Amino acid sequence: KNIALALLPNLADKMQILRDECQSCLDKWVTFLGFDTIIYYIPNFLKTDNFDMRTEIFTFLNKNKDKFTKSIGETFFKDLVSPLMICIQDRTSSVRASSEDIIIFSQQFISINLYYKALKDFKPIIANGLRQTLDKLKQEDDSASTNAPSQITSTAELKEENSRSPVSDEKRTGSSIKVFKKNRHQMSNDDIRKITKSKETS
Repeated sequence: KNIALALLPNLADKMQILRDECQSCLDKWVTFLGFDTIIYYIPNFLKTDNFDMRTEIFTFLNKNKDKFTKSIGETFFKDLVSPLMICIQDRTSSVRASSEDIIIFSQQFISINLYYKALKDFKPIIANGLRQTLDKLKQEDDSASTNAPSQITSTAELKEENSRSPVSDEKRTGSSIKVFKKNRHQMSNDDIRKITKSKETS
């Protein structure tokens, strides 16, 4: 805990080289101690009104998306609701965009209703703007969910087609041979020699 609280503030340092070293330390932390031992310290730091801090945290989260299990995701993103609601108001478009991407990703683990419930913590005029953003993100997530089954179906159909293709190819080849043999007596000797020569060349 003491190391994490001393390490994470370096993500806000003005020197890129120091921020890079901090990211490298976090990568090693994840490798040797586990992803879940560090991420629970992140929400409080994401509240910090600092462009570099928020950008580096989103970079860290994005490259570790594959490490979120259901239990880790549920616990972590519930704590991240409030910081993300603050970040989507950030004055820089890149931070706002990153916040929105993470909110969409978080819906794999928590309901977007938790974000709507958090609107009560903001002034009405701000809450209205946030609600519009959440409505947009909800539509994007619903759209992605709607398209997912068709993609799965297409993949399944492709696998089924591939599994049938050797048999089909064999049948097609066999049919071609039969047709060739059937019609061979109707072909001239010159035609047969041309076909034979073509096969030997190939």
